[in-house]
Amino acid sequence: MKLDELQREIKRRFPDLAALTDMEQKRLWGSDSAELLYLWFESFANVLNQQMAKGAGLDNYVAVAELIKHGLMVGDDEVKRCIDVSFIENLFWQVAPEKAALYWAVTLPSLQRLYVAFHRRTPC
Repeated sequence: MKLDELQREIKRRFPDLAALTDMEQKRLWGSDSAELLYLWFESFANVLNQQMAKGAGLDNYVAVAELIKHGLMVGDDEVKRCIDVSFIENLFWQVAPEKAALYWAVTLPSLQRLYVAFHRRTPC
């Protein structure tokens, strides 16, 4: 799996989150260009953080986590690197610990390991 393929799959399966991500990327980076895929995944993490802060349901979050895990398993090195440095490192950013706890509890262990490897702690 290539990085653009993972992005297309996210956009196909989660159109509402993807539309918010496109808007967030444009707001933060001035462009929603496909060439900025690493920034798109950072923006995607930001959108998920906003959803967590609002207490959005877990179903979408769990489904997204499963798709990201699939990307780690079958993706090329660029996919794995992007998930690690653009998505996971930004996930839970500025989400209150009491809100993060609910989502952290259902975060897949492989994604938790990446998060803790970078941050040296859990988000809650």
